Formats: sequence, structure tokens, C-alpha cells
Amino acid sequence: MPDKGYARPRKRLKSHHTKQESLDHPPIVVALSAETMSEYHRSSNLGAYLAQIGRLADELLDPNRDVVFFLGAGACLSGKQAGLPSGADLAKKLIAKCNVDWNQEVPLSTAAFYYESLMGRPALNRFLCDQIKIGVSPSPTIERLVELLAMIESRNEVPPLVITTNYDTKFEEAYKKRFEREPQVIVYNGACDPNSSTEPLHVGLGKYAKMPADWVWRLKHTVLFKMHGCISHANGASRTLVATEEDYINFLANAISERPEKRIMNFVTSQIKMNTVVFIGYSLADWNFRVIYKATAETNHDHEAFAVRFKDIESRKENALEAAAWNNLVEFWNRKGVHIINADGAEFMNDLLEAARRLRNANGV
Repeated sequence: MPDKGYARPRKRLKSHHTKQESLDHPPIVVALSAETMSEYHRSSNLGAYLAQIGRLADELLDPNRDVVFFLGAGACLSGKQAGLPSGADLAKKLIAKCNVDWNQEVPLSTAAFYYESLMGRPALNRFLCDQIKIGVSPSPTIERLVELLAMIESRNEVPPLVITTNYDTKFEEAYKKRFEREPQVIVYNGACDPNSSTEPLHVGLGKYAKMPADWVWRLKHTVLFKMHGCISHANGASRTLVATEEDYINFLANAISERPEKRIMNFVTSQIKMNTVVFIGYSLADWNFRVIYKATAETNHDHEAFAVRFKDIESRKENALEAAAWNNLVEFWNRKGVHIINADGAEFMNDLLEAARRLRNANGV
């Protein structure tokens, strides 16, 4: 692991289960109250779910291991509360503004591509800024993740790296409210022209790092890496947000560039390659998710990854085609080393926070 600029002062905790034992029944998580879990987890696949939660809680508190949280658009949705629009919602609005009659749903990247072609980049940036409202509160998933980070930071421990492909600032708002200070935010403007030699792609490295390769984790505070840009930087005709199909092509070209000042900083890629990664809020069938995974975590062969994605099996019965599609997706990602956790993001984070607290209390620290 690259030098983070200081020694890792965590106290060694007693693990309640080995890697193999975690496949069975981690005792620390069995004590989770049923009220914190969805009906699905209380009635089906409970053992597997508890094992996954226990395993991740153990890794979060292990001084020799780390977990990377990777947040997608679904992590910002608030269920019944008024929250940020989903990618599908934004795509529908863009298509409607283009007066295009599409017979099927199209991804946001396609809708944004056509909207930009007709209206221009400044109009697309204004639309996204208007839709990502400042007055919307952070989602329960984000708030519970921040509580988990607070538990770790309060013990003078190294917090997990948080990566997001979301443009909004809801994580920053939740973090500032909880800690009364800002997290360190590094924004990667990967949508910029890969042939340009003048536009800096990493913003927020600080005064100690002129180049991405020079950056080290100096403070024991959470670092948020915004992989698809930030809404606060989307001004005028700037191409800082990864929104259109062309932006994704630029992003991939920059992310794997041979030029170190352009590709995703080594610190982030090494954290992904060397640690367990938890994806929250991504659609398993979304090609955008596959692009993100290929550009970052696909070479992570020695460490597992988890994708938290809720499949509702109670409110209605699925047909044979839907069941086959889901099973194929699960098998596809399992072959890539990504284990699917069927859970609501907020409930998953709540269970993980509770498991980590109980594990820490059991170790007497």
C-alpha cells in the first residue's frame, strides 16, 4: 500500500471469524436486532447476509485491511423522502426537452449526448445544476455512511476511502454537519479532452502536491474522490462532468492514459486494487457501471468486491424472464469477483454500522 504520510495507529482487534469462517455465521452479527433489517433479510438468505455484513465490519476495524466505498446515484436516493432525481429521471426530462419520441428508455449518457448536440454544453450544464437541488437533504444511506466514518475517525484511525461518481455535494454536506469541517475532496475532471495538455484533471490535491503522483494522505480525515466531476465546477461550457457518451469515452481515455498527470491518481487505483470494494447505488445492468468497473476495479483479482443492489422479491411476483435476467446478472458479476448483496442501501449501511459498533464493543475499545 502506498505511503499515506503517517503510521497507521490502529489497535489490533480480535477478529471473530477467519475469512473461511465468515462464510458461515459470524457471531458478532447474529446479535443484530431484527428491527434494523428488511423483511427480506429476516425471512430469506439471512445467514449469507449476516456473513457478508460481519466480514465487512471485521475488515473495517482490522488495522491491516481497508474497505473502499464506491457510491453511485442510488446512494443519493431517499426512498419516500424528496431526494435527488435518478439517472432515469434525468434522462426522461432531457429526452422530453429534445422533443424526441423514443419507444424505450435510454441511459442518461445517451440522452445527455443528444441534448448537448441540440442545445450546447452550457445548456446541459445549466440543466444538471438546476436538477441537482441544493435544498435536498442527504439520503439515509449517505448519513449512515458518515456515522460509520465518525466512529472510525473518533478512534484516531484511518478512515476508508470514499469514491463517488455522483456530481452532487450531499456527502460533503452530511460530513460537514457531523464533523463541523469539510472532508478533503479531490475532483477528477476526466471528461476533459484527453488530447489537451493544458487542463488539469485533478482538482483539490492541496499545496503539497503539484502532480497526482505526489499526493499522500496526510490527515486522518476522510478523503472523497469525485470520479465524474462535481456540480460546483460545471460552469459555462466546461467539460468537467462525465455526462454524455462522448464524456465517457474521454473519461476512459484519460483514466488509462500513459501520462501520469491524466490518468486516475495512483493512490486511488492502488486502494481499489489492494482492498475490498463495496459498490452502493449502481444498477447491475447499467453499461456505465461496467465502464467504471473496467476502468478501476477489474484488475483487483486478489481482493473481493461487493455490490449492494436491492431486488424486491416480496411486493410482486417476477416473471420467468425477469428471474432469468437477474440470475444472469448475478452470475456475470460473480465471475468478475463481485458478490451481489441484495439489500436496500440505507438498511445495509445501518446494519454495517451496527455490526461494527458491536464488534468494537466486544473488543473493549
